[in-house]
Amino acid sequence: MIKLRRWVALSGICLSFGLAAHAGASPVVYTLQTVADGKLGDQVFSEAVVTFIMRSDTKYVKSEPGLNGGTRFTNKTGSVEVSVSHDGRTTVAHLSAGEVWVYYDTGTGIAGFGSEISPSYPVSLNCSNQSLPAGTDDAQDCVRNSGNSFSDTLFALANPSPYWYDLETQQLPQTLQASTLLTGGSHTCATEYRAEVCGGWAPRGLKTDRGGLYLMDQVGGTNSVWVGEWGYFYAGWDQSNLGFLQVEVLAQ
Repeated sequence: MIKLRRWVALSGICLSFGLAAHAGASPVVYTLQTVADGKLGDQVFSEAVVTFIMRSDTKYVKSEPGLNGGTRFTNKTGSVEVSVSHDGRTTVAHLSAGEVWVYYDTGTGIAGFGSEISPSYPVSLNCSNQSLPAGTDDAQDCVRNSGNSFSDTLFALANPSPYWYDLETQQLPQTLQASTLLTGGSHTCATEYRAEVCGGWAPRGLKTDRGGLYLMDQVGGTNSVWVGEWGYFYAGWDQSNLGFLQVEVLAQ
């Protein structure tokens, strides 16, 4: 499946600090972009560039205890649009109020857009897509980071190390209230992964003014990579599409 290039992972660090703003009541734009398969109304697409844009204000950011001792930041107030670019055509739709919201769980190092359908759907970044045995602590979908993407900023923030990352990378804002650029592997599945395959489509489409929006990565599991010098495979889903979440706090 088409990949957003790896240089996206760290290219926004300077941009992040150039745009940095203090937390407070300021207009903010959240932009998440990745590659996914799905359907918007009657339009079926495969390997399309999908972009969510949410316009809000930093005063609406809420925090609560997250997983693994971290904090879960959310912003559920604002207008959201989605664009789907496929085969030279771009379709823009506006989501109904409250259909999706932006989040960042610092304990897991996972960020993206969630919904009532699933807290990690329609798109989450840096979530491990490997299936796990039922009954284990991590059997619930999207509760741990991918753990193998050293060039992703979300992984760097969840696993701070002066050996791997410079100080500026480890200090990227995580509160959804300051400008930053967060990157990671893309997770687009409304159900749990089983045998490295997404378990199925969402039970309903996300409500938009162009009909229901469904997203699911149908190809990523075929992307297993053999690393000969180390003698093992990278799991297919953890090597699937990449994405980024940009937080842009605007001047008053």
